[in-house]
Amino acid sequence: MGGWQKIFFPLLCLTGVLVFVFGAAGEESGFRQYRENVLQQIEEMKAALEMDPSDARAHFQLGLSYMALGRHREEIAEYLEAVRLEPDFADAHFNLSLAYDLLADGTLALRHMLRARQLYSADRNHRGVRTSERYVRTFNSKYNRQPEGESHRE
Repeated sequence: MGGWQKIFFPLLCLTGVLVFVFGAAGEESGFRQYRENVLQQIEEMKAALEMDPSDARAHFQLGLSYMALGRHREEIAEYLEAVRLEPDFADAHFNLSLAYDLLADGTLALRHMLRARQLYSADRNHRGVRTSERYVRTFNSKYNRQPEGESHRE
């Protein structure tokens, strides 16, 4: 190996290590900032809900913030409040279904996804219908349920 190659190769390796180390530190710092932003958003949403606790959309937004932090039980509580206040809130039923699935509650996951599909269909939201139908099939398979309208044959 020539003289410049003896210096260049270790320098190249060192550069790669530094990029990796500082890149990872940057990602950690980025996540910390993201988490702080979400926690701040949660506090702001709670303050807004103190002023108007009957705002279904605000409960939904708060549920989304809890979802971002993986706090699924709190997420579910907010989505449930949203659908209590606005029973035909399709997106809340949809997200409620996904949250119940994360907690492995197939019965409630399927129930809310079926309701979301029904509401999307009534709203002529074809994308929502297709997406919810995919989840219904997935949940039927995942939780060993019979698809709607089919009877078990032996």
